[in-house]
Amino acid sequence: MKQRRFQIALILITLLVLVIPTSTVFARAPENGGENTPITRVEVDETATIVAWWYFNWLEGGHDRNGNDITVPTASIQIQFPNGQKATTFCADMAHSSRTGMRYRVSDEQIDCRVKWIMHHYPSNISGSGASTTNISGRQAAIWHFTDGYIPPAPDHPTDGAIGMVAWDIIAEVNAITDDGANQTLMLVNL
Repeated sequence: MKQRRFQIALILITLLVLVIPTSTVFARAPENGGENTPITRVEVDETATIVAWWYFNWLEGGHDRNGNDITVPTASIQIQFPNGQKATTFCADMAHSSRTGMRYRVSDEQIDCRVKWIMHHYPSNISGSGASTTNISGRQAAIWHFTDGYIPPAPDHPTDGAIGMVAWDIIAEVNAITDDGANQTLMLVNL
């Protein structure tokens, strides 16, 4: 149960860099309150709701952390805050599904500095960013690599090699910059 809550807390990680102070993420809001745990704290009341999805690719050729072949959809997720402000984000939890109308709330969990780096430097939407669906799908795959142990497709994969190449380039860059995730001080600063 704790692992599931942790995974759900990471699903809207982009909010960390788009809207919320640097050590905050969103966790799915329990319908009937919740335990006062490090993952979901009941005293926090700021929420966001999923209002739209933009699907880009069915990503083939990747593997889960156990080496099993998996095919997953890549998408950008739009969320809306009670004040009407909207933000676009990535999925950061392959194991749990979300849907339009699902609410999330702020928690004070810190995230892996490698995921934070990606969120700060690689937008999750096409409009205004100049990124292609291949680039955004590669960014999504890189995030899942760090949050879920996902192994992106090899660059020579016949259908999704270009996405795999983007993902592996980002993974290499992020590992070099963050010292393979050891530089945790990056979680505490605006990148």
